[in-house]
Order: sequence, then C-alpha cells, then structure tokens
Amino acid sequence: MSATFEPAIRWERRSTIAADDGVPLVTREYGPEAAPLTVIFAHGHCLNMQSWELQRAFLQSTFGSEIRLVFYDQRGHGESGAAAPDTMTIEQLGQDLDSVIRAVGGNAPIALVGHSMGGMSILSWARQHPEKIGFPVVAAGLIATAASELIGSGIARSLSNPLVLAATTVARHAPWILGAGRVVAGKACERVVRHAAYGRAPIHPRLVTCANTLINDTASATILGFLPAFTHLDETAGVKALAAIPAMVLCGSGDLMTPYAHSQNIADQLPLSELVPVPDAGHMVIRERAAVVSEAIVRLLTRVRAAREPYAPAAVEPASVGA
Repeated sequence: MSATFEPAIRWERRSTIAADDGVPLVTREYGPEAAPLTVIFAHGHCLNMQSWELQRAFLQSTFGSEIRLVFYDQRGHGESGAAAPDTMTIEQLGQDLDSVIRAVGGNAPIALVGHSMGGMSILSWARQHPEKIGFPVVAAGLIATAASELIGSGIARSLSNPLVLAATTVARHAPWILGAGRVVAGKACERVVRHAAYGRAPIHPRLVTCANTLINDTASATILGFLPAFTHLDETAGVKALAAIPAMVLCGSGDLMTPYAHSQNIADQLPLSELVPVPDAGHMVIRERAAVVSEAIVRLLTRVRAAREPYAPAAVEPASVGA
C-alpha cells in the first residue's frame, strides 16, 4: 500500500448539524453524497477534525469516488459550539454522534472510526443504539481508546490528583479564571505532548507542534470540563453491542494515556475484530504512524465492501447488549 498523503480527489462540503440540545456541530464532507460507503470520524479530547487530515488524504487516494468521508468537531472543540459543563459527558457525545449519523446517513452503509475520546463516543453510541448496528452502521474502528477503568492505568491516574480535581471544579463554575493562565499552560503542554502523546521513537518536531496547536486551540473549560467523564468511564456495554460487526482495534505499545491493555481487552470481546498493535507508538498514533493507521482503516473498509457487494440494506437482527 502506498504511503502517499496527496489526495487524488478532493470535494469539500461544510455544514452545521444541531445536536439534540441545540449545540451546533460543524462537519466537513469529502466525496460524493451518493458514494456506496460513508465513513464518519470522531476525534479525540483536545483535538478537532483536522487531526484526521493524513487519513483523509490516504483514503481519498485509495478509494476515490467510491467513498464519502465525514468529519465533525465534537462539542466544545474546533469550530463546533461551546457546551454547558453538565453536557461534557461520554453519554452526550454518543448522542451527538447519533445526530451526525441521522443528518448525513442515507441508503448506504456507514463505518465509524474514532480516536481516543472519539472511540469512547462510538462505544457510547453503540450502547444507546444497538438497533442501528448491522445497518446502517456496518463497521467500527477504535483507535487508542478504552471502554472502562481508565482512572487506574497510565497517565490517566493523574485525573484523581487534587490539583486536577480543583481545576475541573473551576472550569465548571468559573471558567473565565482559566484564561489568565492559558499561555503558561500552553507552554507546559509541550512537554506533556512530547512525553505522553507520542511513543519512544524519535518524533519530528512538526508533529509535536501540530498537536500543540490543536490542543492550544481548545478552550480550557473544554479541556478540563471533560476530565470527570474519563474518571467514571464505563462503556463495556457498547463493546458488547459492536460484537456483531467487523471492527478494527489499534493502539501504540507506548501509549501512556490509554495503554495497549485497554485495546487488547476490547478486541478480545469483538470476534470480528482485527487487533493492530503499533510498536513504540504513543497516544497520537494517528499522526505518529499515520500510514499504519490509514492502512488498517483501508483493510477494515475493504472487508466491509467485500462482504456487502452490491450495497443494499441487509436484513439483520439488532445486536444484543445483554450479558
């Protein structure tokens, strides 16, 4: 598979979708609306849809007009609207994803791909909407994510730090106080990004700069507002709901934020999944090992295309979320 990231075809349409509570979610679409397969991408915490730009270019080069790619900014991130503190939950992100699915879905099947918090959004959506698994949603890609017990592993242990807890309280009740320290926080972020977001292999400084830019463009209230959602994460029912469809589970062996064991645990519960370990890569594997991630997505979509030609809604039983 060629590792070129220059798109062969580029169509772009921008739109705004209203979430169920009215928060505007900005989307960008590439590829014809009548394409036989739609892929929706959900980005991670502190990032935005631009974090997928290398995957977008690779997939356009690979599939051309046979695929439609849909990207959106999660609430509070990128160009999407700010969110009330009590809506910064994984539950709400699953509902937001359903709003996007309903808005962009047509008669073609849909594959979902999520990185980090985006993967959690997919699991939340799957738990809430098992009747849509099989059709319209026919495949899922979960990258550097976790379903539960995030507080006890890796760098996520810091979420229980008293200083972090105090900061999240300020973010919820007096977010304007955070603005004064934003520049200092941005500088401190550089070390965190280099040592936590990326793995042990040498990293081009531009990759770190790109990650810092995405993070620094995210409001402090959003960064801190979502942290409590990770401390109470439990989307194991969503994993069970996805067991009926093809999946791809990928994680870097050097991921300190959502350690590889989480991906291994998810893949163990998905009989139709491909588990893709990426040696020495960190949490920002979608940038650090962009070609490996892109090729894994291509394999997932190729499996779906081969199994569902010609494209037509298949008669499927709703996936069970029971024990």
